Amino acid sequence: MGNIKSDDIIFSYPRKDVLKSLSFNAQAFKITYLSGENGVGKTTWIKIATGRLKPLKGSVTFGGKSIDEVRNSLSVVLDEPPVYENLNGYDNLIALSGIRKLDKHFQAELLKTLKLDDVLMKTKTKGFSLGQRHRLAVAAALIRKPQYLILDEPTIGLDPFSWGLIKKQLQDMAKMGAAILLTGHDFHQISEIADNIVIVKDGMAVRETSTSQLKASSKQYLEILVDKPNLVLENFNTSEVKIINNTTYISIPITEENGINIILRTLFSLNISVYHIETRTSSLRDIYEEIIQDNVTQERGLREYV
Repeated sequence: MGNIKSDDIIFSYPRKDVLKSLSFNAQAFKITYLSGENGVGKTTWIKIATGRLKPLKGSVTFGGKSIDEVRNSLSVVLDEPPVYENLNGYDNLIALSGIRKLDKHFQAELLKTLKLDDVLMKTKTKGFSLGQRHRLAVAAALIRKPQYLILDEPTIGLDPFSWGLIKKQLQDMAKMGAAILLTGHDFHQISEIADNIVIVKDGMAVRETSTSQLKASSKQYLEILVDKPNLVLENFNTSEVKIINNTTYISIPITEENGINIILRTLFSLNISVYHIETRTSSLRDIYEEIIQDNVTQERGLREYV
């Protein structure tokens, strides 16, 4: 068993630098989430990892081996997976997986999980929707029981129940030693299954950690609806504006030095009326967005209150 290692990858298109020393390690026995906003180079990295693009510098290895040495141990599902349109679903399953003698029991289980019924699988895939094509590609990838698995947008075409079943399959594969790398925009769904997370910004990994460690860095906030928001912003330097249900709140971090009682006493001393108050603990998505935004707080004024 081995890791998927990205080592100092640099890549540029003619008018754009995309990857700038992108390094991370997707471990065996783990599910790693390669996350980041649109355009940061996740799809480009997959193309490099699978040998479709050549980096200007750096390498991607699988257990210390090149892509050419591990192709039979690697499965990849792209966000727009190719299919052989004139073949039916079953024939595509064989062609895409590269396995002529499929495990029939595992095949039936996978197809049921992915809602690819017998009638659909007997039809030509040129009539498949994007979601159906994606589920077929996922089936072809999983049926190989690969040592290395890369899934781009794994939740496409899956309802919550089916995604739950696929999660179980992925977790079982990881327990058996596979190195699994997921990318995609459905942060909530993917992050909840990930053991580790790599956050990419400006072509580099700005954070590589376990999801449990990232959750442990969550913060508590006091969110208040008041009559003098600008005064609150002036007196609490770390506060910021939050829009909740189309209503403007001020969010104040709760710390050991600045607890709830101290905050409320300060508001009272400033003659600020509080109409609504609640506490909130930052979610994993909140932490991710804070990292992506480079900890830049929102604009500190409210023009409508000036």
